[in-house]
Amino acid sequence: MTTLDVTPRNVITNENGQVRSLVGPNAISAFAHRVLISGLRLEAKNKGMRLTRGPSCLSRAKKITGLKTNDVEKHIAKLEEMQQAVLEHCVIVDANEEHI
Repeated sequence: MTTLDVTPRNVITNENGQVRSLVGPNAISAFAHRVLISGLRLEAKNKGMRLTRGPSCLSRAKKITGLKTNDVEKHIAKLEEMQQAVLEHCVIVDANEEHI
């Protein structure tokens, strides 16, 4: 019988499609930025569609970035910049490697 790894990890992929994991205290924040960026793109592409029942991704992005504009691309650029800053403090490991 195989054991199942239930360690919480934030899964990302690199440009080759290989699965990676974020490890570190800022990992959840970096992953939250990724989800928000994805939700912004979804809401912009499909007018009226929302990722959540609560505030829209655009309103959440406005609060996080401090930008007042409705231009989705500006919010995405700012969030990607913020995500890169957070990723500098995370460790990225292969998903099949053990990180202690």
